[in-house]
Formats: sequence, structure tokens, C-alpha cells
Amino acid sequence: MRKHYSKFILSLSLAGIMSVNVFAATTFTDVNNKHWAYPGISYMQDKGYMTKNSSGAFAPAQEMTYFDIAEVLAKATGYQDALVIKDMDPALKKQIADNYEKQKPTLATYTSKYGTWESRCNEEIAYLLGRGYLTEAELSRFMIKTADGKEIKNTLTKQDMVTLLVRVIGKKISAEEAYIGKTKFADNDLIRKENRPYAAYYNQIGLLNGDDKGNMGANTKVTRALGAQMTYAALMHKEKL
Repeated sequence: MRKHYSKFILSLSLAGIMSVNVFAATTFTDVNNKHWAYPGISYMQDKGYMTKNSSGAFAPAQEMTYFDIAEVLAKATGYQDALVIKDMDPALKKQIADNYEKQKPTLATYTSKYGTWESRCNEEIAYLLGRGYLTEAELSRFMIKTADGKEIKNTLTKQDMVTLLVRVIGKKISAEEAYIGKTKFADNDLIRKENRPYAAYYNQIGLLNGDDKGNMGANTKVTRALGAQMTYAALMHKEKL
């Protein structure tokens, strides 16, 4: 009950922020229109997929955990919270609720395993699992447990982000069918085998280019700025398809 109540309060807070900012000029205390990721940050803020904090800061350099990304991608791909959207379409509401019930046993495994698992994100995670944007195997990457038992929320890497976004734009099968064993990136060996088809495909469609040395930056940590810009580019590409 306490977790549900906490999410209710959080949802109301976010709803208030979104209702104010969707129609207002996008301004931040720590990001201006010259920032390299401003188009993405502005878009994600205006849509309510990512919001600034109570101080008006976006925190572009803050690294994103898998939980953070799950919340963003769920909202960006159609998830709605019945606590916030009072006039939510009944059919969509039922689909989301039914899928959550279906995914509950899987999520319970991780909720019971980790004391600091962010259960408030479980509905969004369930939504992504149901849509095929996230796999059950990838849930094991959300948390890290050190040898001394300390629990750490794992930060997403660029290669993992690319994999999720290829699924979001609906090109999972295209990526897997077109891949022939090696990407064009100089740091190909740092890209996990399961992620290489997605990295190769993203490069092919022009959404992922190498740096001056030809590296994609496979293990670069995804910051809020990078996450916003990459998600924005993926959503724009999806609209064109």
C-alpha cells in the first residue's frame, strides 16, 4: 500500500509539471539552446517523457539507470498511468492492467531478490516486457550485487540503449536478419554479441555514427542528455517510417 501511495504522489507531481510545461517555453537552469542535446531534451520535456526537477534543472550529466530508462521508454511508447490519466481509454487501461498481472510473477523474482529494487517502476517495466521492447533476461542487468552484498542500480550503456531503441522503432527482426557477423565500429569487440545486430542496424540507418577513431562508444554510460537525444532521434525516425 505504501509503495502504491508513493507512486500516486509521484504521479500527481509529474502530472502537475507536465501540465505546466507542455505549453510553455522549455527552459532549464542548467541547459540552454546551445547544448548539443537541446533538441532532444526540449522534445522529451515538452512531451512529458522527461522532466526537470523542482529547482528547474534537467541534470544532463546525470547517469541513467535501467529503471530511469524504463520509465522514459514506457511513457514514450504509449504507457499511461491510471492514477494520472483519469479519462484513460478503458481498453488501453485493461490491456496495461492485464499485462501487469501477467508479468507480476517475473517481477516478483527480482523484487524479492533485491531490497532496493525500484518497485514503483514495475508497471512500466511490465509494459516494456509485454511490448517486446525489453526481455526477461535483461532484467538481470537492472541491479548489481557486490561481493560484500551491496546493491547498486546499474547504469545503462550506449550499446544497451541502442538495442532497446531498435525494438522501439519496430526493427528488431530487420536488424537480426541483416546482420552478418561484425559491425563497422572499431570497438566492435566491446559490443556484446547479442547487441551487435542492433548496433550495426542503427549505424546503417544513420542514427549511430562512430567518433573520429571509428568507435561507437559501446560502454559509454548513458546520461540524461544522451538518453534524451537518442530517444528523440529514434521517435523521429519511427514517425518517418
